[in-house]
Amino acid sequence: ASLRASLRASLRASLRAFEVHGWRWHNMSLKESMKRLAYMCERCNEEGTEEYDVKDIVKSGAYAFDFNHDTLHSVETNIFKPWLTSALSSSPSSIHSVLSECWSRKSAINSHASTCKSLLSSLSKNRSVPSSLLALQKTCTTIASLIDSNIHDQDTVLVPSINAAATSSQQKRLNSRILKSLGITQARTHLSSMWEVVRHEPEEVELWKIKIPKVARIIAGSKSWEDKIGRMKEITPNSL
Repeated sequence: ASLRASLRASLRASLRAFEVHGWRWHNMSLKESMKRLAYMCERCNEEGTEEYDVKDIVKSGAYAFDFNHDTLHSVETNIFKPWLTSALSSSPSSIHSVLSECWSRKSAINSHASTCKSLLSSLSKNRSVPSSLLALQKTCTTIASLIDSNIHDQDTVLVPSINAAATSSQQKRLNSRILKSLGITQARTHLSSMWEVVRHEPEEVELWKIKIPKVARIIAGSKSWEDKIGRMKEITPNSL
């Protein structure tokens, strides 16, 4: 028990020192998007339920992939991966092995995302295809599992390694580059989608209050931005 407590304390300290939490929270948000979409497919496929229809799923799929996944993929590919490769260039081979596994999972996620987009396109044209709903449900579940594995490696291995290799100032400059690439409106929208996930995790809420400026926190948590995210997903915020 004392060892577990010590490991948890070490992880908390590492996360407190870390500055690029948008990367972590975006992955968490994408995982929840996949779980939500899989749940919607399951409920839509169940006989006798009208909780969701295919139109809802297509709308939620556009949010999950065109908005959430594609933005994360673009930022990781064009900004974060080159920066991380350079920052960890002198790290032990064991760190590079974990990093390689994460990128391998990312590649699989992107491949599965393409499959899901094709399935969603088919569903938008023909709404009575149970096999497509089942395939979409299974693929989203697979993506969520892959992201979950990456989140574990990111928090336990990569975050401490980044802290050791890059100063707080260097990490903050990376944040600025990412925010600039997104633009104000898109950055705010993603921040609000991250808050949807973060607010259910007390330790993440603590980090949110420390790392996110007060004005940005107020905007992200405002009803107008919650409603905007809800409209993008075609569901009521907090309904799941």
